[in-house]
Amino acid sequence: MTMRMDGQHAQAIRRPPILLVAFGASSAEARGVYDHIGEAVKRHKPAHEIFWAFTSRRIVTRLRSEGIMLPTLEEAHELIRRRGHRWVVLLPLLTVPGEEYANVAAFPFAGIQVACCPPLLSKESDIPRVLDALERQLREDAVNVLVCHGNAKHDAYNDLLVRLARAMESAHGNCVVASVDGRPGTQPLHRAREIAQSTGRAHFVPFMMVSGEHVTSDVMGDKPESWKNRVGAATSTCTSSLGWNNAILNLFLKRLDEGFAQLEMEKCNESR
Repeated sequence: MTMRMDGQHAQAIRRPPILLVAFGASSAEARGVYDHIGEAVKRHKPAHEIFWAFTSRRIVTRLRSEGIMLPTLEEAHELIRRRGHRWVVLLPLLTVPGEEYANVAAFPFAGIQVACCPPLLSKESDIPRVLDALERQLREDAVNVLVCHGNAKHDAYNDLLVRLARAMESAHGNCVVASVDGRPGTQPLHRAREIAQSTGRAHFVPFMMVSGEHVTSDVMGDKPESWKNRVGAATSTCTSSLGWNNAILNLFLKRLDEGFAQLEMEKCNESR
């Protein structure tokens, strides 16, 4: 059977959709970040259909038990394929090219040509732009602690975080960069504690798209080993996650533009 398509639907098929891929978040407050990001992408590319995929099986399963249906990468791929798309621009909402990015980039999109955008911080030359985007979240009257995730299993994935730490701490005497796992680790919290003795205030800045349990418990929790208590400032505050920072989102939108440019180049090569 030959399926007819009206002009509007055929035109939509010719426009490559956007696939936003995120780890996922359990709390409604954290998931609000994804709504904010989706709205920014829609304003930037209003003519393109937007799909979502979430990679954390644990979070997807948990939310489905609560009646909240988040699509997996496999399900998003199948939906895009059924819609008749042959091309897609994939934007992973990730900070560094670590294990999560490697898995997303290697996903087998059978029958669909994919332009996969790199993460926020994918090479050393990205560092100055990222630092500029973080400026609005820093406080002059506090020791600022950039909270990174890091990777305990694959140390090479931490290289860019270490370079980011060197650049940030060199530019700002009241900033330290620490990570939950891997390098630079939590050793920098000792320096943060020293600075906090004079400032009396610690300000934590999550280098994460959403503020999940790492921030609410490991960093800002009340247990003795939380980062807040290890730094020991009289006053501790925590800024919003990267997903609410519009300067950071603009960097992701530039990645998206680069992905569309890559796709157009591949289309041209295919038509030759």
